Amino acid sequence: SPATPRSTASPSRSLAPACRLLPDCHAVGLHLAGEPGKNGDIRPLTFWRQILESVGASVVHEAIAAAGVGEPNLNHELLATLLGSGLCETAITTNFDEHVEPLLSANVEVLVPSQLETEMAVDGPTYLKLHGSIGQPASLSFTLEQYDQLLPRNLALFELVESDAPLVVAGYSGYDTDVLPAIRAAAARAPWTAVVQHPGSNDDQPILDLADDPELRCSILVSDCATAFSVLCATLGLAFGEPSAHTATLRDDVDHYAAAVSKLRPFELPRVLMDTFGLAGEWNLVRRYARLCHDALTDERYRALGSAREFESLHHALALALRFAGDAIGARTMLGEARSSLEENGGPLSAHMRQQQAESIVADAPSQLHSGEPRVIEPRRGFLPSDVLTAQGRLAELFGGARDDHSSFMRNWEIGVTRRREGQPGAAIGAFEAGLEFALSERATHLERGRFLLDFGGAVAEHSGQLRDDEMAQQAHVILLASESATAEAGDYRTNGRANLMLARLYMGGESFDEARDRIERARSAAARTGDSALDGRIESLANLLGQLEAGRGPHRG
Repeated sequence: SPATPRSTASPSRSLAPACRLLPDCHAVGLHLAGEPGKNGDIRPLTFWRQILESVGASVVHEAIAAAGVGEPNLNHELLATLLGSGLCETAITTNFDEHVEPLLSANVEVLVPSQLETEMAVDGPTYLKLHGSIGQPASLSFTLEQYDQLLPRNLALFELVESDAPLVVAGYSGYDTDVLPAIRAAAARAPWTAVVQHPGSNDDQPILDLADDPELRCSILVSDCATAFSVLCATLGLAFGEPSAHTATLRDDVDHYAAAVSKLRPFELPRVLMDTFGLAGEWNLVRRYARLCHDALTDERYRALGSAREFESLHHALALALRFAGDAIGARTMLGEARSSLEENGGPLSAHMRQQQAESIVADAPSQLHSGEPRVIEPRRGFLPSDVLTAQGRLAELFGGARDDHSSFMRNWEIGVTRRREGQPGAAIGAFEAGLEFALSERATHLERGRFLLDFGGAVAEHSGQLRDDEMAQQAHVILLASESATAEAGDYRTNGRANLMLARLYMGGESFDEARDRIERARSAAARTGDSALDGRIESLANLLGQLEAGRGPHRG
């Protein structure tokens, strides 16, 4: 296979007698086909976080077990052969499946560390599974929040392997934020590193950046994994045959998914689908599955399967989803169902406060059908939605018992968004600042952090424009850069496109036209993954304006 060096260093043609392999096929995007001509690519980390929040860990674990179906392939056999020979010292994977284990000889140890375990001995040929194994559900790590905790552990685990052996990275893209820094540290110690790039795969994979650092002595080998492993085995003088018989009990993927779905109550399955298509921006499907969820919730046969509090909470979630999908009538219907459930079952003051809060949020939520500039909300009965939210927060502090930091964070976020839409960006900034500490902490999810920072940065940018305050504009720039980074990491392309669009506006205001053009292109790339026509329209409008400014035909420059 041809080697394609990206630095001056390249591996020796004669491989050393020991090597470490990192096989991984985990970072694969989930493709959702929906409305004609529209689809979305969702990173698994974002998808599983959403499902985890919707229906809990046991369903996620059962669904992930579908990764273990089928027979081992040639890659698994070659890897087991290398480990069994003793010439491959350590194989490290982020895969969940258990295809390699039945093929390993008795002298190879399989290690599945607990999530925060760092004190482990790696002695002799070892197969190390960094993100857990489907046979041990408690060991599984599948969200960015879990990866954040694993980085110190992984750095320590990579320190345990010998530093005099070359490092071979195969089938791994580098999007796992807890593993790439550990690989980089190992590559700095290794005599040389080879990264196997599958022909035709993306050139922007983070793992390929290792070859741009001349100090790492890293080169790119363009090959598929099976060919690369076969050449490696042949070079080392190893013989291999057909994959050995798989001794583990096998189920097909239909059995696995059926088992996962069997854990769901009838009204939870359409909720999962609604949330998933919401991530992909498939708003027609969001509306369809929200209605199916509502039908199941109101079916008398299922009333005994959930509490009144659950039904109320789910109807609030349905109302918000429909409002974002552009269905204001459906959203009001769902709020009416939640109100009816509350009235039928009574409930404490806190339940009535939740209902008022949900109504304020849904009334203020942007519509996908009209997602242009924020509209200014007129007060009703002398009260603005932000007044209601602020009063609820004060009542919660007085009567809500123990303080819930996440609820306080969400309330401040909602007040900030609402005040900005009421035409009060200055007042909105104060609310966002009150929620910033939580947003930047480990307690917030990556999705929450990126979306919060987008709303915060938008308020600061808007207020800086009103005041013509360059220092405040710089603050907006910093906040929006943080949002862009967080949303790119989480694969939240819809929010990422909007963050890049806001950054483009800031750069245009400062006449940094090259930077503005770059951000517009990034916004286009993100929008292409979501099928968000409203975002596409805003991007093209801004691109046209930028063209006029660059040509000197548009509004006054600056």
